[in-house]
Amino acid sequence: MNGTKMFPKAATMARTATKTATTSRKALHAALDTAQVALVAVFAIAGLLKLAIPNHVLAQAMNLPGGLIVFIALAEVAAAIALEPMLSRVNPRVTIAAALGLMTVMVLAAMYHLSRAEVAMIPNNVMLGGLAAFVAWGRAKELALA
Repeated sequence: MNGTKMFPKAATMARTATKTATTSRKALHAALDTAQVALVAVFAIAGLLKLAIPNHVLAQAMNLPGGLIVFIALAEVAAAIALEPMLSRVNPRVTIAAALGLMTVMVLAAMYHLSRAEVAMIPNNVMLGGLAAFVAWGRAKELALA
């Protein structure tokens, strides 16, 4: 007599648990893709705008050296490319690194806004940093399960 006939309820519970885990993994994957697309859109636009606006204008408005603004813009565009969801499937470690980098940038951006008494901007930094942290955590979890 096999275990399924002896313990039908246990077999049913095992199938349900497996099905639930698969559904949860798919939901997490969809949420990560959605978060990544949002981050890609925000940082690609932010970086490209910084590159499109004349450097001296931004340097004066942001009270930062022009070279630093170009560096930030290039970092934002590079992170947007690295966070593109299709690339996550090719090399998830790059996606995790990009998300951790953006999380760090958002902490620094919040400190910058705080130093300039631009407190209204900090919730944006917290939200984007939180999304980046979620992506880093989720993709690392997926990588560990693979």
